[in-house]
Amino acid sequence: MREIDSGDDILHRRFLETGCEHDLNLLMQKYEDRIRAHVFDVLKDHQDADEVTNETFLKLFNKRETIKDPNKLLGWLYITAYRSAVDYKRKREGANAFETVSLDDEDDENNAAAALLAEQEARQAEALRYQWERLFCV
Repeated sequence: MREIDSGDDILHRRFLETGCEHDLNLLMQKYEDRIRAHVFDVLKDHQDADEVTNETFLKLFNKRETIKDPNKLLGWLYITAYRSAVDYKRKREGANAFETVSLDDEDDENNAAAALLAEQEARQAEALRYQWERLFCV
């Protein structure tokens, strides 16, 4: 992050004091690309990054009274964006989580799914072992 210049400080202070939507739009124009890039680093998806970035600026508008120091507004944005991205990722991964299946189940469909899952885990373990070997060779 870069230092806050006096123009930024005035904009931050004015927004925190008044909550003016025009000032929020100026803040978005100034910081939106950086916040989106920060969120994209976590989510690796442009559409999700857009959604979380918009949510972050909405949170800024709704919680502006909790920010006492205008010099901390940009840091607040980065921290809030990061936390929102991590929460978003957890929710998304929770929705896409694999169903647990028993290897002892008599149902052929569940056995096939369990075998596929076991094979995938074995490949991941082998890839991890290979990475560790490469790391120790360096």
